[in-house]
Amino acid sequence: EPLDNLVPYTYEAAPKDPEDMIIACFGNAPFADDMGKANNLANIIADKTGATVYNFSFADSYLSCKEPELETGHNDLFSLYWLTTVFTIGNDVIVNDYLADKPNTPVEVKATLSLLQNLDFNMVDVIAIMYDGSDYLDCRGMYNRDDSTNIRHFGGALEASINLIQDTFPHIQIIVMSPPYAYGLEEDGTLVDSMPTYASVMLRILDENGIAYEPDILKIITPLGYPDTARYYVELGVPMTQEAMTIREVSPKITT
Repeated sequence: EPLDNLVPYTYEAAPKDPEDMIIACFGNAPFADDMGKANNLANIIADKTGATVYNFSFADSYLSCKEPELETGHNDLFSLYWLTTVFTIGNDVIVNDYLADKPNTPVEVKATLSLLQNLDFNMVDVIAIMYDGSDYLDCRGMYNRDDSTNIRHFGGALEASINLIQDTFPHIQIIVMSPPYAYGLEEDGTLVDSMPTYASVMLRILDENGIAYEPDILKIITPLGYPDTARYYVELGVPMTQEAMTIREVSPKITT
């Protein structure tokens, strides 16, 4: 998250005026909530910028895929990677097979998939991607160290999707947004922990090994991620190697 502030992009650097731009949004709840209403995030972007905004988000979808290959009628179709294959390599067959297998698919979902198949992405200027913490809460893996584009891990699925977009439409600017570790905001703007699982796992390691820690320890380790947190814990005096700590305490909870 610390790098999120280092975005070398200004209004002056935009390829055209905002009202002349076309933006495509992909994600789940952040873009899908209140679809069709004025307070929907994609609609707010359209209102504030004057741009044409297409919303290809689906509620209850995931960034990663449950299976390595897509089976007919499987909800993995709505994951970012498989949606990306539709408009980058013309993978229309997965949409057609899904709809044939599920004839009762809601009309609005059919309309969104049809638009995805038919929109000319050569005309799209920006793709905005925003998913919540659903992948983490479903215990899906972050990364496969041996395969950085493994679509069953949400980091890998994101990388694979971005690679497809950049290879096919290099002119499109890609903006990736995400609530850090699915944290939420109180009404006064305070960032609060909505990830008790992560907190309890990481604090238990210190407690079980009798390691004293500061009250703000979660603020320190949250941006680090698992590998760097393990390294930090070794420095604090946890009597385990970084690798052993990651495998024993973390991996069973996040890999599939």
